[in-house]
Amino acid sequence: MIRPTPIAIVGIGGVFPQSLTLDQFWSNIRDGIDTSHEVPPERWLLDVEDAYDSRIAQPDKVYSKRGCFVEGFQLDPEGLNLDRALIAELDPVFHLCLHAGRQAWQDAVTDPVDRRGVGVIIGNIVLPTEFASSSAEVYLGRTFEEEVRKAHG
Repeated sequence: MIRPTPIAIVGIGGVFPQSLTLDQFWSNIRDGIDTSHEVPPERWLLDVEDAYDSRIAQPDKVYSKRGCFVEGFQLDPEGLNLDRALIAELDPVFHLCLHAGRQAWQDAVTDPVDRRGVGVIIGNIVLPTEFASSSAEVYLGRTFEEEVRKAHG
């Protein structure tokens, strides 16, 4: 029988709507703050009214005009051992992961830790970012247009 390698969770970090720190996240929970709001204009490729259907589980529709959005976040690259040009090209979801990972590392006691044995577990519930949506529109929109032209050529 193979024994699993023991692990220890020694640090935690996170980025949440209206909560760029864990302290703010817990304060929002304690104070009962609703961090959801209407979908910001231009956030989705579709107009909110075109995407919305109050009936649950309708194909290609959402049943709420509200959501929880991380806004105003800007990654501070200080201390990251990564090329800043590369960081600038990354989808913002990776910026969030780098930020939360750095928070977790700073939260942990790391002096006696061999970094070669360190790993990160990322939990992420997210719809496409604006970057991912605009990329999809460029590439998939072009492909869709090409297919339509072939069909009607």
